[in-house]
Amino acid sequence: MVVCAENLATKQRHCTNRHLKGKKFKYRIGYRLSLPPGDYYV
Repeated sequence: MVVCAENLATKQRHCTNRHLKGKKFKYRIGYRLSLPPGDYYV
């Protein structure tokens, strides 16, 4: 699965398919995106 966030003002997309594993995630798999400040549609 690929997770993306699109900046609402610039329409620039940031995506990742890198899984993070850990007990803190509901299904033990999560995702992380490092984004510049702004409002995003995920």
